[in-house]
Amino acid sequence: MHRQKGMKMASGLSGVESVAIDKDQKLTVIGDVDPVKAAQKLGKLCHTEIVSVGPAKEPEKKKEEPKKPPEPKKDPPK
Repeated sequence: MHRQKGMKMASGLSGVESVAIDKDQKLTVIGDVDPVKAAQKLGKLCHTEIVSVGPAKEPEKKKEEPKKPPEPKKDPPK
């Protein structure tokens, strides 16, 4: 029951991009959110602890191999 209420409460905060709960019942809030205000709001529902605050992790980009320039097309002999 607390899970659904926590998700709903967290998603209602301004600046939230995504909300997730892991198997250890930890709520992860991603976005441009004031962590103190989020903890205060969620603290009304249950015990709240800020574990980490920082910039969002960007997905790793695959290294692209340098593209070879296209070979010039040879005209067939006439």
